[in-house]
This record gives sequence, structure tokens and C-alpha cells, in this order.
Amino acid sequence: MAEKFSTETELGHEVAVWAHKGKVDWDVNLWKEVVDTGRKIERPIMGDTVHTMSPLQVDALIRPFEFHPPLVGQLQWDMNVAKYRLYDELGMLIMSRTKGYGQPPEIELKAQKIAEKMGQLYLQCTKQYTERTKLYQCFTELVEKEKW
Repeated sequence: MAEKFSTETELGHEVAVWAHKGKVDWDVNLWKEVVDTGRKIERPIMGDTVHTMSPLQVDALIRPFEFHPPLVGQLQWDMNVAKYRLYDELGMLIMSRTKGYGQPPEIELKAQKIAEKMGQLYLQCTKQYTERTKLYQCFTELVEKEKW
């Protein structure tokens, strides 16, 4: 049987290290905390495997990245078609999903900093709410208050 491909496996970690070699580093500790916390709070309920964010909440997540059009397109697909859970999308953003679209380094760096701040806001909300609807509402409100 094939090894599960994630950063939790040796192969996944090696690929992540290779992918980021020479690029802006990503905050592994923040990534791990967002993913570990999110897995507990956003766990499947009655078999659902997608987020339950409203279209306005999804838009609030995407809007701060408007300066990075290719990433906006990716986020729109991730959240509106694949419907990744919020923690999963934030984890991917923190782990440098902001890179690889041919954007200048300063654009990638700005997007990476926003992703990290969003991860911190998510964790702030998880300390207050363990119910998804309230968590999404808290996260959205904090994101909308930020001066990106």
C-alpha cells in the first residue's frame, strides 16, 4: 500500500522541504497548530467532508488576496468547488500555497504574511468557539476588521 502523502510522513516532509528550498520560509509551528486544532473542531459531522461557510464568509477569506489574481482563482475553486474546510485551506496557505504562480517575490511575501495572520486569527477564534458556525463567524469578523 502506498504511503499516505502529507507533511506528517517522511516523504511528505521531504517534498515540502524541497518545494520551499530557496523560497520564503513558512511557519511550520503555526501550520501544525492550525491543522491540529482545526482537525478537532472541524471534524466531520454525520459524514460531511466540506466546510459549511456561507458565500459571504468565503468571500471574506478571499478578498484580502485580491492583489494576487492567480491565488484568488485557486481560492475560489478550493472554497466554492472543492469546499475545503477552513483549517485545511489556511494550512495550505500557510504552507506556501501563495507561491508558484509566477508572481514577483514581494507579492508572494505579502500573501504569505496575510496567510500567517489569518492562521493566527483562526487560532484566536478556536480559543473562544468550538462550534463551526460560531468559529466561521468569529474568523470572518476578525478578517474583515484587519487592515490588509
